This record gives sequence, structure tokens and C-alpha cells, in this order.
Amino acid sequence: MPGSRERRRCARGGDRACARRSAATFACRPQRVRGRYGGGGLRSAGGRAAVSERRNVNKDRFEFGKNWRSFSPLIDDEAILKAEDRMASFLGSRDLSGRTFLDIGCGSGLHALVALRFGAKEIVAIDVDPDSVSTARALLERCWQGPNKSVRHVSVFDLDKEGFGEFDIVYSWGVLHHTGNMNGAIEIAAKHVKPGGLFAVALYGKTPYCNLWKRIKRWYVNASPAQQARAERVYIQLFGFYLLLRGKRLSTHIAGYKRKRGMDFRHDVRDWIGGYPYESIAPAELARSLTPLGFDLVKQNVRKRSGLFGSGNDEYLFRKRDASRMSPGRDRPSSG
Repeated sequence: MPGSRERRRCARGGDRACARRSAATFACRPQRVRGRYGGGGLRSAGGRAAVSERRNVNKDRFEFGKNWRSFSPLIDDEAILKAEDRMASFLGSRDLSGRTFLDIGCGSGLHALVALRFGAKEIVAIDVDPDSVSTARALLERCWQGPNKSVRHVSVFDLDKEGFGEFDIVYSWGVLHHTGNMNGAIEIAAKHVKPGGLFAVALYGKTPYCNLWKRIKRWYVNASPAQQARAERVYIQLFGFYLLLRGKRLSTHIAGYKRKRGMDFRHDVRDWIGGYPYESIAPAELARSLTPLGFDLVKQNVRKRSGLFGSGNDEYLFRKRDASRMSPGRDRPSSG
């Protein structure tokens, strides 16, 4: 696979060997924010234009889709390359050739786009939020030329009813803990992994502050736009003070945020504070849920954290047992 320099040349539409990659990214530049989330210029999520539009009609659930819609114009080649690096590290491969890929809770559509760029034969991306569905569709339309993609307005709890089959890779990053029934969502998602396939999931880890954050999030989704904006400012100020105590600067943290994560700091702050429903899980709990369903843990990325400023997502990669095709514990998608 291409190295860092070559992948960046691909993103800029370099040599002919990168033709497919460059064709997928030629239009993936920051877009001008229009309509409800801006006045025609590129705005940060922390700007006043975005603040005036934040509200929550559904008082039981954060409107993730509107946050993703606001973030989507910021997706450029740099963000895509960083998302590629993170997914490759998670899955253990940049080659998904011939694989089918189900993205549960697709949000902006960025992960689905990366799966396509990695050669997935077909991707199906779903989300329960109509704003996420329209945002993901728009991203894939402008960044990928090909028919092997589908974005559908479907809940994880309706996969069986909607006739979804099995996939080589079922992927859900930071989503199932927001469904209101995390354990049920995990079980349903796992059912749609083919034997020998991968279940890649990221979930909030357990911390001493989980109950406190659950109350804060419930308050946030019922708060006024002004209260929400104030809560975000207070969080950022406190986090900045915390960094200062550790000899770091908030401005430096924000400046490097996109480079490190491919995301936008202020959008992630809003996603964290407002992310309700909210549940968390310990590694042993997840293993107890999936082992009886025929899954073996391939690897996990679990970090110790206080939880004071966030639970953080722990990453888990499981493989569904299929003795006739492979042995448990391999860390790459099969090529058979």
C-alpha cells in the first residue's frame, strides 16, 4: 500500500496508479457553509451563526444529524487521509477488496467513504437521523464516483424488518451507546456479520463520572440554545484550565485536533456534551455479550481515563467464528 507521501499525492490527484483514489477525492475540499448553519462563509461550529440554530426538538435525543451536517463542509483531503489512517489502524488493513461493509450510524458518511477508498465491493450506510442520511449521501456523491454505495434511513433495531442480510464487515464507531438500548443494539448488529467476518465497534468506556455525564447530557438536550452554547463555553474553559495545569495550551490542542483525529474540536465538544441517550460498557461486559454469539476478540484499544472531561471511545475488533475458513484471532479481513 502507498506510504504517507504517496497517499497525499493520491489525494491531490497524482500519478495514474492513483487514478481511482484521485477520482474519489477531486471534489473533497472544504465547502462553503450555507443556509441555516452559516451566512455563506466557512464557519467553525463555535461561531455565532451556528449557535443561533442549535435547538433540540426531540427532547429525548441529541440531534446528531445537525451536528454532522454542520461538520461536513469541513471535510477535505486532510480529514479523509487521517480517517483512513485511523480505520486502517483499527481494522489492521487498508485492503477491503471484495468485502461488503455495513456502516451503522454513518453520521457524516466519512467512514463509509474510507471503506470505499479501501476497495470495499459494496457499502451500505444507515442512520436513524434523517439529517445524517442526507449529509452522508451528499458527501459520497461529491467524493466517490461509483454505484457500489447506498445510504438508508434505517435504525439498527429495524435491520431484520428491512431485510438486511450479512456483511463481511459490520462497523459502528461511537454509535450504539446512543441508541437507548446499547446491549440490544450490539446483539442485533452482531447478527449481521458473516461467518469469518469482522465486527468493528467503538463504545464509551466505563468511568467514575458516567452517571454525572448522563445527567448533564439529559439536561443539555432539554436546554435552550443559549444554555447549550453557555455549557459548551464553560466546558472548553474548564478543559483549557485542565490542560494548563498539565503544561499544555488549549490553542495548541485545538490547532492539532484535525491533524490528529481528522475531526473538528468544537463539533466534538458539542457531540460529547449533547450525546444523549448515553451508556457505557467495560471490556469484560462486551466480551460476555459477544462470546456466546460466536465471536472471538481480535484486538482492543482500551485506554485508562478519569472520565472527567469525557468517557472516550474504546475500540473493539471481533471476528465471527468459522472454523472452515480461518482460525480465530487473525487481525485482517480474509481474502477468501
